[in-house]
Parts: sequence; C-alpha cells; structure tokens
Amino acid sequence: MASTTLPRPFGLFLVRLVLGLLAARQGWSWTRADSAYADLLDGAGPSRDAFGLVAWWWEQVVTYNPDAAGFLLAWGVLVAGVACTLGLLTRPAASVLAFCALHVALYGPEALAAGAWLAAAAALACALARAGWVGGLDRSLDGQLPGWLTWVRSERSGSNPF
Repeated sequence: MASTTLPRPFGLFLVRLVLGLLAARQGWSWTRADSAYADLLDGAGPSRDAFGLVAWWWEQVVTYNPDAAGFLLAWGVLVAGVACTLGLLTRPAASVLAFCALHVALYGPEALAAGAWLAAAAALACALARAGWVGGLDRSLDGQLPGWLTWVRSERSGSNPF
C-alpha cells in the first residue's frame, strides 16, 4: 500500500537556510562597518523616470534621513536573516528581507542590484510558502501565536490564518 504522507519540502528549507545565512552575514558586515549607514545608499537613487511609490519613498523617507534609513536597513537585514536561518517567525522575517532586498535593488549600489533582486524573489517565496515548517522553529510555536505569523495551522488556532 502506498504511503499517503507528503514529502517534506527540503528545497524550500535550503532556500530559507541559505537566504538567512547570507542575509545575516551581510547585515552583520553592514552593522560592523566603520562608515556611516548613509553609505549603504551609495548616493544612488531611483532612475529619473521613477514615479509613484518608488519616487515618493526616495524623496520623503530615504533622503530625509539617510542615516536612519541605513540603520534600519542594516539591522533589519541582520535580525530577519537570523530569524530566517532559525525558521523563527518566517513569514514576517522573510517579508522584511524582501522589503530590504527591494530597497537595495532600487536605491543601493548597482553592484548589489542583481543579487538583491534574486534575494527579494527568494524571500518573497519564503514569506508566501511554509518555509519555517521544515527544520524551523515555526512548528514549535504551533497554537501559541497567530497563524499569520508562523503559517502553522492547528486545531486550536482554527482554520482561518488571520
């Protein structure tokens, strides 16, 4: 008789683990750098034809206080990278990583843009899938936190993830 259990998604586990390790390493190097946090932005900005939210974010948030934006970027990448590595609160951590990677891709140095787009895609995949389910601490938080934080569904938390 064939087994009815589904195979464990180890591919997603590896993506989450590698993404978390790389993000934690990058965040650690950014928080330990001797230069100002504003150097993370490298004087770059969106292209001249940028419009809407991208242009507004650059003008109203990033250029208003570049040191604060760089500080939040560096520490956000570090904390979210450690959380993704551990599989702890994977949905919000991967969402923060996706936001930070998009931030680097749009406003950071051009040398980091290609890797940032790839990291954003991987982080978004981890945020939308059950990336903390296999080999992560999200499974141990079953029923203790809302499902929208961990993706873990239990009878106690109900079927509605929100």
